[in-house]
Parts: sequence; structure tokens; C-alpha cells
Amino acid sequence: MAKILKGLLIISMALMTAFVLPAYADETILRSRDLRFAVTLPDGWEDMADSLSVSSSDRGLMLRCGDRKNAAFLVFACESAGEEIADFEEYRGILVSGITENVMFENVTVEDPEEMTLKGTGLRGDVTEFHAAYSGMPVSGRIYVFEGVGEYMQFFCWTLEERALSMRPVFDHIVNSLRIER
Repeated sequence: MAKILKGLLIISMALMTAFVLPAYADETILRSRDLRFAVTLPDGWEDMADSLSVSSSDRGLMLRCGDRKNAAFLVFACESAGEEIADFEEYRGILVSGITENVMFENVTVEDPEEMTLKGTGLRGDVTEFHAAYSGMPVSGRIYVFEGVGEYMQFFCWTLEERALSMRPVFDHIVNSLRIER
């Protein structure tokens, strides 16, 4: 009986470690230029405000960062919830269609969104995963969308498809570290 319990304990501990978010020893705080938003970046990630462009109009991007070694990148934007966007669902739909209709991506598939609550702020929203080809390379990404007071916040994260599973908890960690200064 003791051997069986010991075996189950070892198996359960192995399973538990597979689902624990990674702990990062050397983290860096990245703040938006207006100092309103901040995220915590794990070791290997850097501010890429001057080198990462995702569209012809990057002026709304408040945070841009990446891990060059792992070919993983993240951008953050916050937009006012103006009259031209009816509600959160419409805003998320616009972002997702922006990916599916983007001429830089081919063969885009989008999974159903999953509800999510940010750990640090309590903001509610959702995350949508997508898969595509970019210049012939398979990529995978996540679009996180949250509704604040009179504004919508989005994180757009992507990496190579082969690294998607290992980068997912890293993306979640960075997104969950969002701090908002009013």
C-alpha cells in the first residue's frame, strides 16, 4: 500500500508541475510612455518600442516587447470605447477579423474565445487563439481583449507554431501582470 501511495504521489507531483505557471527569476517592468500601463517581462524579454512594427499605423500601440531568442512577441493597445463600437463583442470581432483578413497572414484559423479574468486588475475579457502562415512559416498567437471603464484593452501575442505551447504560459504571465495607473 505504501508503494502504491508513493507512486501516486510522484505521478501527481509530476502532473502538477506541468500546469504551474513558470516562475521567472529576473523580471523587468515595462511601462507605457504615458506611464499609465505596465507589465512584467520575464528574463529574455525586452522593450521593442523602436524596433517592432505590426502595421502601417502603430501609433495606438502602447507597449511592444519580445523575446528574440524564442521568436515571441507581444503588443498592447488601449482604445476608448467610442460611439463607433457598439460593445465588447463587436470590438473583439473587429480584432479577430483584422487577423483573418490581414494580407500578411495566410490560411488563418481561429478558435472560439475563452473567458478570462486578469489576476492583477480583475478586468474581465477573453482570449482567442489563432493559427496562420506568415511568409510560409506556421505561426500561432493569442488575442486577449478586456473591457475597462470606457475603454477596451488588447494584447496581441504571437510566436512560431512549434513554440506556441511553451510560450502560452509566458504570454498569460505577461498579460496577467498588467497594472493600470489612473
